[in-house]
Amino acid sequence: MAAYGWFFAALASSILWGFSYALSEKIFKNDVPLAFFMLMSGTVYVLFCLGLVLATNQFKIGIDIVTDNKRILLDIMIVALSYVGGAFLIFLAIAEKNATLANLVEISYPIFTFLFAWLLFREVQISWQAALGGLLIFSGIGLIFWKS
Repeated sequence: MAAYGWFFAALASSILWGFSYALSEKIFKNDVPLAFFMLMSGTVYVLFCLGLVLATNQFKIGIDIVTDNKRILLDIMIVALSYVGGAFLIFLAIAEKNATLANLVEISYPIFTFLFAWLLFREVQISWQAALGGLLIFSGIGLIFWKS
């Protein structure tokens, strides 16, 4: 079972993201401002992460790593800005259209993960079967754009 832990964690993440997107659509339909929504959810995120890092005694370890290697700190900041930007844009898309269509387009991100893994690290982390799946995803995105 431990060999498939990554799979079940990814699947559970997908379930939680789907739930949060559907519920966020309802929140936006009640005219809650996007920036306020992000502030509230970001506050919960920060408090959760603070509790997690303190409970697992990882705070000092993390500080030591980023103190010793400033590039890691820069990389973490770039990831954080990408995450915040992505969250803002997906919530904007949900607010302007709906959670289902926004998420069906967002699901293309694994293709960009592949592209950036290749551009940044020259790693090919994909099989022909996964590439075919990516092609089908892009075909679906094109159909959604064309018909919406």
